Amino acid sequence: MARNSLAKKNFSIKAIGLSLTVDTRGIWSTLGKNFPLVSSEPIMLNVHPGRKQYLMVLKYGVVVLINNSDIFEQKALAMIRPFLQEPLPSLNNEELKVTVDPNAQNKVLFDRVVVQREDEKYWQILGMLLAQSVALDFYEKKVDQLSADFSERLRMSASLLRRILYPKTSEIIANINQTIALHQDIIANLEVLDKPDLTWEGADLDTLYREFSGMLELPERISILEQKLTLLKEHMGMALDIISARRMELLEIVIIILIALSIIQGLFSLY
Repeated sequence: MARNSLAKKNFSIKAIGLSLTVDTRGIWSTLGKNFPLVSSEPIMLNVHPGRKQYLMVLKYGVVVLINNSDIFEQKALAMIRPFLQEPLPSLNNEELKVTVDPNAQNKVLFDRVVVQREDEKYWQILGMLLAQSVALDFYEKKVDQLSADFSERLRMSASLLRRILYPKTSEIIANINQTIALHQDIIANLEVLDKPDLTWEGADLDTLYREFSGMLELPERISILEQKLTLLKEHMGMALDIISARRMELLEIVIIILIALSIIQGLFSLY
């Protein structure tokens, strides 16, 4: 009877991409003095124990607001901004609806996650995965933009090649360097395929992690992204080889023309 009298509770978890990187050490040493520290990796602070509002900060510049409200969001972002490194020109975010229902089993639905009890470890898992999804969305758009820029450069160079004018090799090399750097950022920051140690603390935590990660399609998205990056690097390398080969051909033609002119000049001098 008492069990049925417990009411449901609804709230939201919001992940916001603010920066490419963030000074997590500074946040830990500064904000950690003012708020109870729930977790150090990633940083999770209980910024309002009475309202059970939490703030998570990921090293790749995503913050997560748990039990979010507009006022809480404004205050949290104001606290975090001094620690941002390489802020993004525009913010991207994802929001998750959570229902706490003591009479239900934990389950991941299309539009929300239902949990049986309020648990900081649940919030930590959901927040980490939602943050990874936001960061992954940024990288997906970045790779698509790199690919579009490279394709446009190739189209422009095709018309110039017909006029025996070739694009600068340095531009292709710069594209390759950007792609490699982006790939390294993804590998170093997201760690999407690695389960956190937290999932070993209980079967319910592991199940929640697997189901919500599957709903966000994180493994599939990171796999597709890595394939795109690999193909992009291969295509850029091939373009660089083709440009270099054609420049060598042009150089050979110029040398042949110079030799021919020298021979003709020599023949004229004989007469």
